[in-house]
Amino acid sequence: MSKILKSIYDKLIEVGNIINQAASKEIEDIKALFYLGDIPMGSNSIIIIQGKTGSHKSRLAEAIITDLLAHINNTNSSVNILSKISTKDLYLLLVDTERNYHRQLPKAIRNIRKNAALNPNVKSKGMYVTSLINIDRKDRLSAIQKLIDEIRKTYKTDHIILFLDILTDCITDFNRSDETMTLFDDLNKYINEGNCTVIGVIHENPGSIKARGHTGSESNNKASTVLRIENNSIDGSNMIKVTCIKSRESKSQQVMHFEFDNVTQSLRISKSVPLYEITGNIKIDPVKLIDFFIENTQFKISKAALIQKYQDEFNVSQRTARNYIKMALDIIDKDKSYKIESAKEGKTTYFLNVENKNCTNEEE
Repeated sequence: MSKILKSIYDKLIEVGNIINQAASKEIEDIKALFYLGDIPMGSNSIIIIQGKTGSHKSRLAEAIITDLLAHINNTNSSVNILSKISTKDLYLLLVDTERNYHRQLPKAIRNIRKNAALNPNVKSKGMYVTSLINIDRKDRLSAIQKLIDEIRKTYKTDHIILFLDILTDCITDFNRSDETMTLFDDLNKYINEGNCTVIGVIHENPGSIKARGHTGSESNNKASTVLRIENNSIDGSNMIKVTCIKSRESKSQQVMHFEFDNVTQSLRISKSVPLYEITGNIKIDPVKLIDFFIENTQFKISKAALIQKYQDEFNVSQRTARNYIKMALDIIDKDKSYKIESAKEGKTTYFLNVENKNCTNEEE
């Protein structure tokens, strides 16, 4: 047996022994490293954030970093999109490939520090940031491996979370299957041999919900969790929708809604109802329908009277007025900030804003 074949054989035997040893006892359920809302993110896995240009992919990654950094440093994050983080023994490695490293990337890092309640002028404990812009693409995966090795030696941390923004920039051609396979082989080495979790940001193809190139297709196969982020401005609310389109840790298709916060220059969990999810492409602003409903239920009002008010206000048929009321009620039902009581007296349905339920005036 040649030396090369023996080396390969020895690796197979070593990994086989690890597998058999692990299989000789009960396997514990995977403990999530952290939760994005109710979506668990498993450790030692690949997590993908995909979206179109301008969909806030990087800001979602930065919001996650902010909460993790605050957790590591025992400070209070002003972002708070993570509902639970399982350990403080973490080190964050952010590797960027797109932003210039004189202004754009430093500005983002200062913002992360400020939102993590840390001094923006001081290098943060538990995080290292660098850029691959000056590294040839053919050398980038090796450079990342070297970074991981040095962090492991220097900081003796238990677990490294590697953020790659943008994932496809770590190879020369994201449409080549051989380069894509090499990329994911190396990511799996980071995970299994380097005790890492990899969070990769990737672009979507224009006019499609598919991540870019062969690498994008394979990322959906190899990743444990895939998050798709998109702008939703149908009703003018500028909401940002994140859908977990794949999860090996929980059910898929869980949805979260975010907004851009002008104060923190980051994402925040939206407290508003995603109106576009309920009403679709209607010709009237749903907010007007809700406001009109709230305004006209300050006193107890019958459904028939309310229908007539909608007809008069919006110059629509009785059928359309009924649909408008149904839309408003659907939204109110999902938004805890609205409190409406609905009750039947005989054959008549009445509505009342419960904040004014002591009012006795009625409109029949």
